[in-house]
Amino acid sequence: MKYLGRFLAVLMALLFVTALPCAAWTLSAGQMLLKAETYKNALAHQNVYAELIPALLPALAESRQDPDTPPEALTFLNLIANLDANDWRRISAELIPAAWLQTQVETNLDAFFAWLNDETPILDIRFDTASLRQRLSGEPGQRAVNLILQSWSPCTPEQIDILLNFDAASGDEFPFCQPPGEYMAVTSAALSQTLREQARNLPDVYPPPDWLQNPRTRTRLQELKQAVRFSQLAMVELCLLPIALLSLVVFFTVRSLKSFGYWSGTLLITAGVFTLLPLPLLLSPFILPEALAPLLTGTSTPGRELAQGPGATYLEQMMHGITRSIVSELALPVLVMGAVMIGLGFVALVIAALIRSNGEKPATDRPSGSAGATPTPTEPLTPTGQVTSKGKATDEERPGETPPTHNAPHPPE
Repeated sequence: MKYLGRFLAVLMALLFVTALPCAAWTLSAGQMLLKAETYKNALAHQNVYAELIPALLPALAESRQDPDTPPEALTFLNLIANLDANDWRRISAELIPAAWLQTQVETNLDAFFAWLNDETPILDIRFDTASLRQRLSGEPGQRAVNLILQSWSPCTPEQIDILLNFDAASGDEFPFCQPPGEYMAVTSAALSQTLREQARNLPDVYPPPDWLQNPRTRTRLQELKQAVRFSQLAMVELCLLPIALLSLVVFFTVRSLKSFGYWSGTLLITAGVFTLLPLPLLLSPFILPEALAPLLTGTSTPGRELAQGPGATYLEQMMHGITRSIVSELALPVLVMGAVMIGLGFVALVIAALIRSNGEKPATDRPSGSAGATPTPTEPLTPTGQVTSKGKATDEERPGETPPTHNAPHPPE
């Protein structure tokens, strides 16, 4: 039975040093991932808003363009497709300010997490495109047209003929090139008209106001909220599991405060080391990209190829940066929790060592009945071997007095 108890104690100890790091990581991640500030900071630190702008307008325009439109027609998406990625990045910054996009994203993040945490009953997510439509059809749009014309290479004679046919409405094909000075006004007017049409085609808000009325969407949102609630309950139970396992270790093998200090100290130090062990791996610039590559390369984002060109890894790099920022913010609370575990473990070991040294019996403190032991008198002895009371001499030792003689009575005759 003794060995069975030790075996169960060791088994519970192994489960404890596994469950406590998992609880620490889960608790920290749950608190970080369910706050809007986590994502706001990650997006701001990675400069995502400036990087996301080149993909935003193509994504909004893609749903409005006929998929059968020929590539030589003058449309907003074809216009972007005939621009170099760096040129489009510079031109899109004229049309969409990064501050506008940041305000829209942060407002929607607050609305989403307020709904997710039951602070508001209705999920109100929308991007207001009024400012964007004004810029497309106003002065910023005209500046973008000038930048577009400057980025194109000069037109060939064949392209000038195509431009004249387009201006005469005798053909739909448009030459995406920089015309000579006498044809510059024609091309500029055509491009400005394209931007104004795109502004009219943009919805007032995105997504549409009735998107929540879709039964499938409502079902998925409800499933998301239920999954979050279940994960929160699971986090609470996971945090209680290490306490239960340590209690079982105490039940099976601990019989004194000294033993409890040794067991708890060793287990806490081991669990603290295991808690800190994943940090260097997660913060490595090579681990996260390799882990996320299969997920990100299998996704399709509207406007991604249009914004960066074929084969670009812009979106993957952006997602890697956001994930790394979130993990970096998560690292601090995990680091603190691991350090606290190791510190408490050393304190427990020190206390256990002190209890052991103070509890040891001196070598001279032996039982009186043991072999070879010499009894230690507790009271002074007289020269005759008699014990005195309070260290005073007996009557036989008092000077000047004769000890009384006690004669035994004679037996009767």
